[in-house]
Amino acid sequence: MKLEDKFFKAFFYPFLSGVILCTFIVITFLGFFTNKTFDKRTGQKIIDFRKNYSKIIINSANILLQKKFLKFQTGLNELAIFYQKVAYDLLNSNKNHNFNNSFLKCVFNLGDDFCDNMPEGTEHMALWILDSETTEENLEEKKDVKYQLIAFSNIIHNLDVILETVKPETQFFFFILT
Repeated sequence: MKLEDKFFKAFFYPFLSGVILCTFIVITFLGFFTNKTFDKRTGQKIIDFRKNYSKIIINSANILLQKKFLKFQTGLNELAIFYQKVAYDLLNSNKNHNFNNSFLKCVFNLGDDFCDNMPEGTEHMALWILDSETTEENLEEKKDVKYQLIAFSNIIHNLDVILETVKPETQFFFFILT
């Protein structure tokens, strides 16, 4: 048996009992002496102090949240205006438009090994699903949906910048286009 183990067995239990006994004695003396000096007026002052302190903390948190949501609301308002401009340009132009499918993916085209083969830098992505048959290949039949997806694919990067203003409070966002 090592000397270290002998010292541990010889001194650990007396040390542990000493710590427990000292803690009990201190708690007993504090309870005995503070019981006579504590009155209702002092207790009420302590409670009022904690209430006022809590109000200050809640008000400062309220101001911080209002600033965050004001940034978020302003960004989304600007994004809605930009979305309307892109949609107006799509409807009034005569050329054939394709949407950027590097960030906007159909759920049916992902496959089982999509996450394993995901290229670097594509962690910000949007997924879409219309019904159980519509994919990127047969989207030509539904022009309105295609135009909506083209407009949305043009604003994904702007939306990502706006959503970064509320991080780390949120991790994921879900939008439903109707």
